[in-house]
Amino acid sequence: MKHLTAAQRGNIETLLQEKYINNEIARRMDRYPSTISREIKKGLDGNGVYHAWVAQVTYESNPKHCKQIPKLNHPELITD
Repeated sequence: MKHLTAAQRGNIETLLQEKYINNEIARRMDRYPSTISREIKKGLDGNGVYHAWVAQVTYESNPKHCKQIPKLNHPELITD
């Protein structure tokens, strides 16, 4: 899974300010429209305006955003 970067979030914010629709933003960024839609929802402020910094803070505060699941490394627990 390829996560959006802070720079890409800034690009989304700029394109929204320029009145681009989600499908056009997705096409320009080579992403699925659903990815852009979810990202916009994640970054809305209380007035319904997207801000890249809001989306970035939301992303960073999600405890499972990039954490790799540790592999089970206890041979005594493995059964046949």
